[in-house]
Amino acid sequence: MKTTKPTILVVDDTPDNLDLMGDLLMNDYKVKIANSGKKALEIVQMGHPPDLILLDIMMPEMDGLEVCRLIKATSTNPHCHVILLSAKVSKLDIEEGLNAGADRYLFKPFSPLQLIEIIDEFNKNSPKKTNLSQPVFEANVTSSEGIHYNLLTGFDEERLETLEIMLGSQQQVLQAVKKFIVDTSSMLGDLQALLASSDFLEATRKLHTLKGCAADLGANEVSTLAHEIEEMIKQNKVGELSPKMKQLSQAWQIVEKTVNTLL
Repeated sequence: MKTTKPTILVVDDTPDNLDLMGDLLMNDYKVKIANSGKKALEIVQMGHPPDLILLDIMMPEMDGLEVCRLIKATSTNPHCHVILLSAKVSKLDIEEGLNAGADRYLFKPFSPLQLIEIIDEFNKNSPKKTNLSQPVFEANVTSSEGIHYNLLTGFDEERLETLEIMLGSQQQVLQAVKKFIVDTSSMLGDLQALLASSDFLEATRKLHTLKGCAADLGANEVSTLAHEIEEMIKQNKVGELSPKMKQLSQAWQIVEKTVNTLL
């Protein structure tokens, strides 16, 4: 008799994170994705709610803690478990997550094997582990020995080393970095246009996405500046944005040039 795959809902406002998690889980689970808390709630409230939810905490408009509370209050599946994913690691952060109804609190960064093992704890009927599914990227490393991460100006070497442990190889790290540059290459131009047209809501959404993507890959200056500009918009300091946008453009040009030169 054919076994039905458990359904996992991945909730994250960062597209690259959704891609990575989807690629990791798709062989053994039915994967649904949501790029916002609102979308996650819509999926949960449909006729067939998921068995497990991987929920990022740091999201705009509705954070993961609020989403978790609402999911626990409204889900029609009494066995719907929630695993919160966060880089926030203080005792207070963990207590807040568990008090919101989470079944588990997982620190970022985590390894694929660690995540699979935790998922299997909740899905007792999940398929027995096959070879761990890894994100598949086309390798584009010219040297068989790869490169030293300290050559990637604008990126945090320690963060890239951690990502290599998570993803399994340097090739996948470098391809993820290149994909980040390609996917967000037009974002600064889009931001300038949105600010010029006073579409501040969409601008903050793009800044939040840029902040998260850059932080995940260790482009810390880009992430920090995106966060600062996002906060300035929220504080109605729009008239003071020009110098910060210039700094963001310069920081972006550094990481873009690095990747286009070396990869």
